Amino acid sequence: MQAAQGDHPVLGRHRASYSYAFPRNLIWRDVGPPLNLYDSGFTYVREKTRYTIGYDDVWAVKAHVVVYKLYGVIESGGEQRYDIMTSSRTIRLDERIVRVDDAYRRISEEVLIRLLPRYSHAFDRGELLTFGKFQVTSTVLSYDAKSISWKDLDFIELNNGHLRIHIPPKGIGSTGTPHREAWLHDPTTWAYVPLDEIPNAPILLELIDRTVGLARKR
Repeated sequence: MQAAQGDHPVLGRHRASYSYAFPRNLIWRDVGPPLNLYDSGFTYVREKTRYTIGYDDVWAVKAHVVVYKLYGVIESGGEQRYDIMTSSRTIRLDERIVRVDDAYRRISEEVLIRLLPRYSHAFDRGELLTFGKFQVTSTVLSYDAKSISWKDLDFIELNNGHLRIHIPPKGIGSTGTPHREAWLHDPTTWAYVPLDEIPNAPILLELIDRTVGLARKR
């Protein structure tokens, strides 16, 4: 992070600055650090033009993080891609910005603090909420043109960056616990979706946990 750039007339007090990794760090000399965080939003540079985004104007965030490991043990690199979406544009942040993971964490926390109450109240009113291919109401969960009642699900698990949704085994009924994972095909798997495909995934996980419970497996 760079030194503070001063407060913003609209977004308030300056919180943090993030620069480009070398050799792109030469670019921001004309316009200042490419990403600056403030109390109420952030500014970012694209093609030497600085844009101003308020946290209240963001309607979705999405993170794609892949860690590559040497021999499955030693971390040997990876990729990071973060999307911050407003009604008019998608801001994409990636590892070209130093400590982009920290920048995204801080931005997404501010955004989700604002969005979660809106989603929670709408959910409690029975409204339809959309998270990419997922749609939910207080009674039904839908994914990719198929729907199921919450009460007909067996269990939902967050497993290694994937959302795994199961129905009860045929002829057995609900167990409420994870099943033995089949090698080729598990007939109880209703959906198995990477979190990085789900906009506002933390909010969806919160609603799932409130409604039927969410197991977590690393």
